[in-house]
Amino acid sequence: MGVRNILIVDEREGKQSFYSNLLSVKRYACHFLNNQDLLSDPVFMKKFDLVILSLTKDTLSLHIQNKHPRTIILLSTKYKHYAKFVQGAQAILMKECPSELKIAINVVERGSCYFSSEFMDTLFSGWRAEKTADDFDKEFHLPETLTEMELRVAEELANDRTNQQIADTLYLSKRTVEYHIAACMQKLGVKSRVGLAVKMTKVNMFRQMLNKRIL
Repeated sequence: MGVRNILIVDEREGKQSFYSNLLSVKRYACHFLNNQDLLSDPVFMKKFDLVILSLTKDTLSLHIQNKHPRTIILLSTKYKHYAKFVQGAQAILMKECPSELKIAINVVERGSCYFSSEFMDTLFSGWRAEKTADDFDKEFHLPETLTEMELRVAEELANDRTNQQIADTLYLSKRTVEYHIAACMQKLGVKSRVGLAVKMTKVNMFRQMLNKRIL
């Protein structure tokens, strides 16, 4: 794997120390953004394989308007209520946990999603015990509209399986698998296999955390 160009959007003072472990990796070419208006420039953004965004009130709107395919969000406890607006991100970490940044980057590079345990704990710490799975589904738009087979196919896809591997596992034809994937994409409003895999990965992780909170 060649050098990965990483754009860092972070206005904090002393931010270099937070990214010290990242800056020491030769295959990462890190660039600190000085002009946030460039986030709206598609030509400029195409130069980067990954975006690390330290979320603030000002950068939230920029993220919503100009989502990069591979974005890692750094979230502080102060802005945890913004969590529901950053579901397009492939990784979310708390700013207090710089040690997880390299782990998150490796996961995102493989096409998967990463949510730090600290973020998940923070996200759900304010939920009352009487919250139900139905409440959660409404909040995060979980795929209750999928049939049982569509859900199984989507979960296999999220596990990085090819169409043929999914077909062999579920005893289906490859064409039937393709049909189910297309149906899932339409129902969940995603435009690609990667988008479907990301959606299902997030759903599964949020469900696991919900179970810990309400059981």
